[in-house]
Amino acid sequence: MPRAIDFPGRRGSVLLLVLVVIAILALGAATYLELMQNELHAVRNHGRQVQAARLAESALEYLAATLAQTPEELQAAGGLQNNEGIMRAIIVDDSSDKFARGRFTILASDQADGIYAGVRYGLENESSKLNVNTLLAPGAEQDASRRLLALPGMSQEIAEAIVDWLDADDSAQLNGAESDYYRSLSPGYSARNGPIADLDELLLVKGVTPELLYGLDQNRNLLLDELERPRGLLLEIDNADGSMNRGWSAYLTVSSVERQTASVGAARADLNSQSLQQLYNDLKPSIGDDQAKFIVLYRQYGPLASTAANGAGRAGTAGAAASAAASGRAGTTSGASGASGTGTTSGATAAGGTGTTTGATTLAPQQPASAASGASSPAGGAANQQSPVTAALSSLQLKFDQQGAHRINSPLDLVGATVQIPAENNNPPQNVQSPWIDDAASYSDLLELYDAAVVSFPRRVAGRVNINQASRPVLQSLTQLSAEAVEAIISRREGEPDLALSDQRHAIWLLVDEIVTLDQMRQLERFITVGGDVFSGQAVGYFDDGPAASRCEFLIDRSAASVQVSRYRDLSPWGRGFSTELLGVDDEQRP
Repeated sequence: MPRAIDFPGRRGSVLLLVLVVIAILALGAATYLELMQNELHAVRNHGRQVQAARLAESALEYLAATLAQTPEELQAAGGLQNNEGIMRAIIVDDSSDKFARGRFTILASDQADGIYAGVRYGLENESSKLNVNTLLAPGAEQDASRRLLALPGMSQEIAEAIVDWLDADDSAQLNGAESDYYRSLSPGYSARNGPIADLDELLLVKGVTPELLYGLDQNRNLLLDELERPRGLLLEIDNADGSMNRGWSAYLTVSSVERQTASVGAARADLNSQSLQQLYNDLKPSIGDDQAKFIVLYRQYGPLASTAANGAGRAGTAGAAASAAASGRAGTTSGASGASGTGTTSGATAAGGTGTTTGATTLAPQQPASAASGASSPAGGAANQQSPVTAALSSLQLKFDQQGAHRINSPLDLVGATVQIPAENNNPPQNVQSPWIDDAASYSDLLELYDAAVVSFPRRVAGRVNINQASRPVLQSLTQLSAEAVEAIISRREGEPDLALSDQRHAIWLLVDEIVTLDQMRQLERFITVGGDVFSGQAVGYFDDGPAASRCEFLIDRSAASVQVSRYRDLSPWGRGFSTELLGVDDEQRP
């Protein structure tokens, strides 16, 4: 039987090899396990980040449904400007596990004394900003640079360069720049010479830098964080009041639009409607019979030439010159009035004073009406019980089947206007004064007309500034407003006025409150509003526990037939931006 061979010195080597192999396998398994755990965490974190992004997107769907409500419903819910109840910590996934409980919060920049400071739970109305694409609207071109100079840190050179970028020609202003300058750059390009689609395009304009356009707020969270310090050209700008924390992007927009609807949410009547009968029928229930008839008369015959030319100058200062008819002092249809209570008119006698006449009778509001022949009615007679317009029309048939030959450019055209009804049936012509006269009480009555009617605007109007929500620099960009008027607006305004009770539901509250004169209001009206239907803000999707969060910046537009998100920009690479406590969490223990 063969004998086993003995190898001295090699006993147990197989066991050692086995142990080495086991150790290598164990290390490989541990490494693989760690890799898989890392992959699991990465997938889970990615999944939660995707979920957070969906939470932020849910905020936009939520806003679309919210903005589809009527103005009355929104007002009853607390409004859109600052409403923690419907904008903060809205639960999307109400899990019992805080790690899985998903929410979103909607935020916008807040103001203090007309300067942006802090954040609020709500939306920012784009009409509270200066629309750069309407700077060169017909009739406004000469003020374009001046309006831009109202912005903090703006220079004459940059203002003119922006105007040159937007205007249609290639002729540079004194301090501006046109395509010949931009083509000399490397790489070269041409000036837009037209409207821009995004504020980022202003970075192509000579002199505009990211610091000037977007300010100190590097992470776009609407707040000045500890590490955000002045840089670039901001080192040369006084930012003590925080006006450049967000740069010019806080004051400029390309998106401000509003739809022409009544304050109660229904379409308003068109004062320049071709059907005078329909116009009368639409207006009478809202503003009264006399007022509706006067508008029809104005459309048929137009104002007297003297009142059309000079009616805007009937008051030197709002409230300083009370209505002559209401106070017993004389007013004249030509816009001139005597301090002693007498005045001379072209073909009319002013009620409450004496003057010469050429056979026509002036019928002033709240005064006894004269007979068609020009004789005064007996005291206490039936004519004294009639309103001026009713008395003037008592023997006249309105021709509703005729088309209006005269256009109303603004309801303010009706204030202090006089309409002359031509002679018929051997009767002399009649002059009928407007029911709306030049005093604060009449301006308050005019609010009802603004509730009921609009002046042939398209369904959507762009570029008007919301005076109830605009910042101080944007209000200062309205060249028709004095510094005193800006202060008065900021101190008295209501961000979201009551749609039924507040005078501030229409922009003519400036006239009612005697902040501006009638002349100034007529010049200012085309540039201002208290509405706006495009809103911006930030939405943050997050969980009650854990770091996962997604932040986006958006524009949402309700001016069309349906609410649409017109811009979505992911800000997640700049971080959550806000603390969980600010966003809102639920600390209650749930079963």
